[in-house]
Amino acid sequence: MKAPFLRAGTALFCVVTLAAAQFRPTPPRTPAAPPAPAPGASAAFVEKSLEQLSDKTLEDWGKKAMAGAKWRHGETEHMIIHFQKLAEAQRAAREAEAYYDYITKDLGLTKDYRTGKSHLFIFAKSNDWFSFCTEIGKGRIFCTSKGSEMFIEAPANSATFSRHLAFPVTSCVLYRFFPKRVPLWVYQGVSYFEEGNAYKKNKGIAGGERGSERRGTATYSLVDLLNVTQWPTDSSERREYDRTCEKLVRFLLTQVDRRRFASLVLKLGDGVTFQQAVVEVYPDKFKTYKEFQTAYNSFQ
Repeated sequence: MKAPFLRAGTALFCVVTLAAAQFRPTPPRTPAAPPAPAPGASAAFVEKSLEQLSDKTLEDWGKKAMAGAKWRHGETEHMIIHFQKLAEAQRAAREAEAYYDYITKDLGLTKDYRTGKSHLFIFAKSNDWFSFCTEIGKGRIFCTSKGSEMFIEAPANSATFSRHLAFPVTSCVLYRFFPKRVPLWVYQGVSYFEEGNAYKKNKGIAGGERGSERRGTATYSLVDLLNVTQWPTDSSERREYDRTCEKLVRFLLTQVDRRRFASLVLKLGDGVTFQQAVVEVYPDKFKTYKEFQTAYNSFQ
């Protein structure tokens, strides 16, 4: 068998081509776009003295909390955090800012109507928490909020703390992004829904659209639900009311159109009745309020 060979001209062409390829300038690369910041990325927590805080304005409950315990202080982009244990403050800063990001994006909220920052009080001592709850007229609860102030007990179970923290953060977001009075069912329903939704998204858990998944029925009359202005005092009625509030919000967000939910709430704040607002905000979904009732009643 004859050994393979190349003609001289062919060999020379290959050498020249190879050399040219080796010395061909590399085209400049277009730099990749920076990744979008993760939820909670604005949570750079900085401990400060009380005098160094960018916002020291407190309302009635905040003043009571401040006077009733010893506090350390710090802040993030959106929040002033008053705490007693640094590790709890750092965790709360990350999670509260993440919830803030998730909730505002989930509801399509862009304009904050309030000045200053929100204040979050984290009670590490049960005695301090119980005294505060008693002073503001509450029973033994896990967390609460009023206006732009949030209050929470820090139990040993961090998962419980993380889930409960989403509730007052949601209420605070609603207060800041809706300039007029929001109906009670909106506060309760959105807070319970996001307590499950934002918490699960932050933890990478599936099922956020199911909300808090609280057990029990949600059969509170829709007519009565829309007319309630004070949280029911009876505990069983209160649980039923809260579950029904969440059901209504979950229906509007997951089955109707979450992009228009903020427009609905703004109309309610302007004094438009729910029955009228539904037809005005979702004219392509419901021609009459009766159509809305039919769709809602069939939702589980």
